Amino acid sequence: MKNCPLCGGKPDVKAGVCTICGCNLAQTCNKLGLEQEQKQNFAKAFEYFCASAGMGDVCGLEKVARCFEDGIGTDKNPQKALECWTMAGNKGSAYAQYKTGWTYHCQEDMFLAAEWYKKGVVGGNKQAKKGLCDVAFYMLMYPRKGCESQDEKLGFDLMTFVADAGETEAYSHLGFCYQRGKGTNVDLQKAKYWFAKAVDAGEDYFKQYVDEISKQLAEQQV
Repeated sequence: MKNCPLCGGKPDVKAGVCTICGCNLAQTCNKLGLEQEQKQNFAKAFEYFCASAGMGDVCGLEKVARCFEDGIGTDKNPQKALECWTMAGNKGSAYAQYKTGWTYHCQEDMFLAAEWYKKGVVGGNKQAKKGLCDVAFYMLMYPRKGCESQDEKLGFDLMTFVADAGETEAYSHLGFCYQRGKGTNVDLQKAKYWFAKAVDAGEDYFKQYVDEISKQLAEQQV
């Protein structure tokens, strides 16, 4: 950046401020970028976002990633989009962590997808919970040939993690894991617990599994 976009003064990029007007350069570039975007001056908006991203600003990195992902103000470039999502994710953005996971998920790299989704879950991103649940389910249902036990165990561990984080869709999946010994040992008490959790979350369909397992457990005690 050669000049401050507000006053034309000399920017101190390292400090992130203009030496003349004292504005926060990254915030200013993001604001101007959004204004240009609203005016549909997408190429100019992209320039501002790039300036912000060049200073390591998370918001700027996310904006540039979206531009590369959707071809806004520039050509579509999935690799550069991924690089920007990753940089923003490494700076702690839970949304960028989800988007990084989503990108790897689309590329069918389930292990990197799981790694980034998990970071997004820890950061509180709801979409990352759903993504991680889908990846865990895939590992349980479609383990790699020769790695069945390993993949199913990882799928089970990820499903447990995301269920503990409050992803209700994971409850019934864990019920099936414990009922059928998928990625873990058969444990009907735990299967019943997770199916009951699914029912409590509004999935009435799984009440039949709770009743069925309750009957099995009662028969075992006779």
